[in-house]
Amino acid sequence: NGSGTLTFIVGGALTLSDPLTVSDITGPPAVTGTLVITDKDGDGIQLGGTDPGNGELYLANLSNITTTDLTFNTVGDITVEDITQPGTITGTLTFGTTQNITFAGTASSFSALDVQGVDSVNVNSDLTTTTGDLTLNAVNTFSFANGVTVDSAGSLNLDSTNSTLSGMDNLTLVVDDTLTLGSTLNVGVLLTITDGDGGGIQLGGADPGTGELYLANLNNISSPSLTFNSPGAITVDADLTTTGDLTLNADTDDADDEAITFADGITLDVGGDLSLSSSTAGGINGSGTLTFIVGGALTLSDPLTVSDITGPPAVTGTLVITDKDGDGIQ
Repeated sequence: NGSGTLTFIVGGALTLSDPLTVSDITGPPAVTGTLVITDKDGDGIQLGGTDPGNGELYLANLSNITTTDLTFNTVGDITVEDITQPGTITGTLTFGTTQNITFAGTASSFSALDVQGVDSVNVNSDLTTTTGDLTLNAVNTFSFANGVTVDSAGSLNLDSTNSTLSGMDNLTLVVDDTLTLGSTLNVGVLLTITDGDGGGIQLGGADPGTGELYLANLNNISSPSLTFNSPGAITVDADLTTTGDLTLNADTDDADDEAITFADGITLDVGGDLSLSSSTAGGINGSGTLTFIVGGALTLSDPLTVSDITGPPAVTGTLVITDKDGDGIQ
C-alpha cells in the first residue's frame, strides 16, 4: 500500500506477488494516487508479452495494481504487447521516453492513454481507450500497421512534429469526441472514420460541443478513399476531396431517422465513387448551392433535397453534378 505518489526505479523485472494499492490523499491538499515506474538503466521497458531477457524493465501485466494514474518512464524503447488496463487503475496511463514506443501483439486497451514527446510511435496492433482520451504525439516518425483500428472513448489526438502520420493500406479510427490531426495523415488505400458513441459527426465549422465526433481540419487527411460512418447524423461544413471513393453513412443503426446535411457552398470532389446514405425520413439535405464532382458512380441511397435560402441574400437551391474525368455521364 502507498498513498499520493509512489515511485519505483527498477533496472530489471518488477514482480508484484500481491496486490499493490496507491490511494488518493483527500487533503487538503488533495493528491491523486499515482504510481510511477521508471527504468533505472535505460535498457527500455517491456510491458506484457514475454520477458525478452535483454535487461529491460519487464512487467508481465497490470492485474495486481490499484491506483488512479500510472506512469512509465525510460530513456530507452518501450514495447507494449496485449495489455488490458484493469478496472483497478481508473485514470490515465502515461508512457514517457525520448526514444521509440511500439504497440505490438493483437490489441491493447486502456482507460485513457497519453504518449507525448517520443521519437517515434509505431502502432502495430489495435489500440483502445474505454473511458477517456487517447493521445499519441511523436517527434520524428509515426506509423500504423495495415488494418489497425484505433478506438478512443474520448478525444483522439494524433501528431508527428517532423513528419506525417503514416498508415499502410487500411486504417480505421473510431472516435467519440474530437479528432485532432496535428500533421497530415497518409493512408495508402482506405481511411475509415467512425463515430463511436452515436452522437453524430461534424466535419468542419465550429465544434457544436454536444458530443459529436468533430473534425475541424480536413486538409490534414490524405487517403485515396475515405469513409465516414455514424449511427447519428452527419453535418458537412467543409469541402471534401478524395482521389478515390468517398462514402458518408449516417443512421447506420437505422434507429433515429438521422440525416446528412450540407452547408451552403459545399463541394465534394471525388475521383472515384460517391455514396451517400442516411435514413428515408431524415434524408440527404443541402441548402443554397451543393456541388458534386464525381469520377465514378454517384449513389444516393436516400432522398436528396437542396433547398432555397430565403436570405437575405436569397439563394436558389441548386445541385451541380460534374463529371470529374471527362469520360461522360450516363
